[in-house]
Order: sequence, then structure tokens, then C-alpha cells
Amino acid sequence: MVSFTLFLFNTVLFGTDKTLKINLSVMKKGTSSKPLRYGILGLITALPNSLLAFLSSNFVFNLDEALNKNGNINSNENIDNSILFMKLIFWSAIIGFLFSLISKRFYKTAGFGMIISGLLILVSMATANFFLIFPATFFIIGGSYCFTQEKINTKQK
Repeated sequence: MVSFTLFLFNTVLFGTDKTLKINLSVMKKGTSSKPLRYGILGLITALPNSLLAFLSSNFVFNLDEALNKNGNINSNENIDNSILFMKLIFWSAIIGFLFSLISKRFYKTAGFGMIISGLLILVSMATANFFLIFPATFFIIGGSYCFTQEKINTKQK
């Protein structure tokens, strides 16, 4: 059993010499595989949606340019913005899936990572691709499962 002793000096906390023993060998571990399932579903639904977001955002930007008759915006900026949304969705899906892989051992970190990935995908709905609600929902639900799953104590070797 690995443990160490932290000496707290008498003037700092207690007024006398006290010893606080912290046991590092016991860690908590999640028991649910639901975050991993939702991470896989989020990845599967987000990858095709990244391509759809590219196409729909390019359409929206070109439509805006045509309706407002703005000569200032060139098509290269439209394509760059569309690629930005596609990359944001793609990398958010990959990162959300990677966080779902560690959801049993590091459940708090995985929960925050999956929720942030879901929110980034949700922000990308500005591309008029409303199918993005599905991967965003999967990542947010999977992240919330990370926090609510049952935890057990495990011993490190």
C-alpha cells in the first residue's frame, strides 16, 4: 500500500504537531459504459455532419452575399469560413470521442470534455445544419452520465 505522510506544522493549522495521512492507493472509478456508447454515437453522427456543415455553410454564405449584394465579401472568405466550421465539428467530435474513452477512470475530466465538445458542435448549428443537434445531444448526455455514474473504490498496484 502506497501512502505518504504530510506533516502540517503547528503554527500553520492546528497549534500542535499533527500528522495527516493521505492514502494515494485508493482511487474512484466509474462503472458505467454509457459515456463510451454516447461518445461512439456522437462520433458516428458528427463525421458526416462535418461535411454537411461545410456544404450548408457555403450555401448560406453565398446566399447572404447574393441577397445583400455585398461586393466586399469574396468567395475565398466564404470557403475559409465554411472550412472553419467543418474543422470545428470534426475536431470536436474526435476530442469528444477521446474523452469518452477515458470516462471510466477519469470521469470528471471526461465529463467536462464531452460537454464542451457537445457545446462546440451546438454552436456550429449557425451553419444551418440542424442535424448537428444529434451529435451535440449525444456528447452532452454522455458527459452528464460521466458525473452521475456509480463510482467504486479501486486500489492501484
